[in-house]
Amino acid sequence: MQTTTVMQSRHLPRARRRTRANSTVSVVGAGMAGLVAAYELERLGFRVEVIEGSRRLGGRVHTHRFGAAEGAPFVELGAMRIPTAHRRTMHYVERLGLADQVRPFTTLLSEENAFLATSTGHVRLRDAPRTLIADVRAALPGAPYREETVVFGAWL
Repeated sequence: MQTTTVMQSRHLPRARRRTRANSTVSVVGAGMAGLVAAYELERLGFRVEVIEGSRRLGGRVHTHRFGAAEGAPFVELGAMRIPTAHRRTMHYVERLGLADQVRPFTTLLSEENAFLATSTGHVRLRDAPRTLIADVRAALPGAPYREETVVFGAWL
């Protein structure tokens, strides 16, 4: 089997480029990198075989749906936030016609008026640190933790 790297292939003489259709490239892993590699290799004219060890594609990117009914809830179990400024990812999102599927990622922390349950009841998220830090300090009396450690623990 003839092998060459993709980076070198554009510099091959035209006669050797025509042999791509007879060349099979194996891509190990069907995560995002493997799927992009397979896509680009096929665009270059190679036959591509993707080898994946699990039952699903996507690697660390995984959306789990609870039930099969329409409107069943789902949760992201892997990579879930990709900034729209991420040029390379957005290139493929657009190329594959998925731009209309991009949604803002919102969480409790992105809502200005969100409430959080604390030991003193529900408080606005922006006011919660004071209560959360007091709760951690009360749970660890006399502990010699630095302030930033206590703040981190409070948000856990």
